[in-house]
Amino acid sequence: MAKIVERIFDIIEALADEKEISLTELAKKLYLPKGTTCRLLMSLKTRGYVDQNPITRRYRLGVRIVSVGRKVLGNVDLRIESRVVLENLLRETKESIHLAILQSGEVVFVDSLPSLHSLRVHKLPGERGPVHCTAVGKVLLAYAVFPKVNEIIKQKGLPQLTPNTITSASDLKKRLDRVRRQGFAIDDEESNEGCRCIAAPIRNHRDRVIAALSITGPSTRITPERFNQLADLVKRAADKISARLGFGPQITSK
Repeated sequence: MAKIVERIFDIIEALADEKEISLTELAKKLYLPKGTTCRLLMSLKTRGYVDQNPITRRYRLGVRIVSVGRKVLGNVDLRIESRVVLENLLRETKESIHLAILQSGEVVFVDSLPSLHSLRVHKLPGERGPVHCTAVGKVLLAYAVFPKVNEIIKQKGLPQLTPNTITSASDLKKRLDRVRRQGFAIDDEESNEGCRCIAAPIRNHRDRVIAALSITGPSTRITPERFNQLADLVKRAADKISARLGFGPQITSK
């Protein structure tokens, strides 16, 4: 039984690499007897996991594999899939790492790891924050639809928390344009004096930005000279999480 299961997965993975493939080619590729390959293909075809071109008689993945894949991706847990990446980013930067989502017009921190330094800036899971002056908030706003952005600004306002806080809606929207162009956002002592933060977007399998990942620390360590370096690190880490959530090339039925 275990051998049959292995062969079935071998067939599915082989079909995923091909637009279409003949029975003979597939059997040769997998070093399987042609009769065995045919029987397994027929079983998969019956359940909708494999289709056969009625003209060429060649095989391809069926639509059911796409449906099952989407269900799996829809049930992926953001915190579980992100944790290893957060831990690696902490080791690389030694600064506090935060994972945040947008909820009711505010930033909600859903996971975090404290800096390895004694002097640190750290948010606990469940804490909330403003969107207009935090790096994670600006990332989440930048990829939201404009009616939602305008609604949040109207409901929450743009309170000034430090001398660097953006308090103009037009200035904020210009900053959001820049975030979309460069792929990351910076909180340059805008929410707390003496604190800087750099964040990047996390996308799901539908190419929707559902969260933001950030590196946070005191401005004495996160200096402007390090912005580009840290931005590269947080973008790379966010991309890894996005890939774990299914963002990227998808299996499609032709």
